[in-house]
Amino acid sequence: LRVWAWQFSAAALVAALAAGNAHAEDQSQSSLQFGAHAFLDWTQAEPETGGSFEDREISVLRFDATRTDGPATLVLEADVSQHEFTVHDAFLDWRLGDHGPTLRIGHFKEPNGLEQLTSMYARTFTRTNGQMKINGIDRRLGVALRDYRGPFTIEGALFASNVNEEDLANGWSASGRLAYSAGEGDHISHFGVSTRYRESDDARFGYSEDAYSFAIGKIVKTSSIGESDIFVGLEAAHQIGPFSIQAEASRTFVNCGTCV
Repeated sequence: LRVWAWQFSAAALVAALAAGNAHAEDQSQSSLQFGAHAFLDWTQAEPETGGSFEDREISVLRFDATRTDGPATLVLEADVSQHEFTVHDAFLDWRLGDHGPTLRIGHFKEPNGLEQLTSMYARTFTRTNGQMKINGIDRRLGVALRDYRGPFTIEGALFASNVNEEDLANGWSASGRLAYSAGEGDHISHFGVSTRYRESDDARFGYSEDAYSFAIGKIVKTSSIGESDIFVGLEAAHQIGPFSIQAEASRTFVNCGTCV
């Protein structure tokens, strides 16, 4: 199967308002920003058995808004398609003191992996890497505490389900991440390790991954086999001027219970 895939992106800043003359007592700042982004996928494939097919779709039509007021930042982000409305980010960040940790409450990304936490507008790859998809690492309802200590980032979080799922009480997870980033100018090195424990309540976990193109379908797919699992991931990246290299690896330990 030979596949040609292109992804075009278009981003438009709908509005941006900023005011830097907020309360004089604490020298805080307030700002309000809106944005809109669209991604178009076009796939042309020629199976070895003969024939060909072509597929086009708008893979992302995203709207976002960010409101910052002093120590608090509110982020809202959603995708709109012809068939559904999907909530992505919907959380509140609150800085606990001038140099303290940040408390996050709402619907946001599990802190497992560099690519997972990178904005889709700044990723190395246009599609999320395989280890995120196959392990179901996603945005979920939760609470997290993140702190920066020099070159180190430490984060821990507890999660329920994704708000877009029908059953919000189906399982929970706990994640932790430690990352190190240091360098000068455009020479930056990054290393990180993260883990996640996940447990299902009723429905077991399945593991699957799409091909690079949406049109091809699944290349890995299991039945619902996992009662719980433990994810362990490593990440590394290095930038030298305009050149950068990035890699991630992971191992997942699955508790199948009574499955064969």
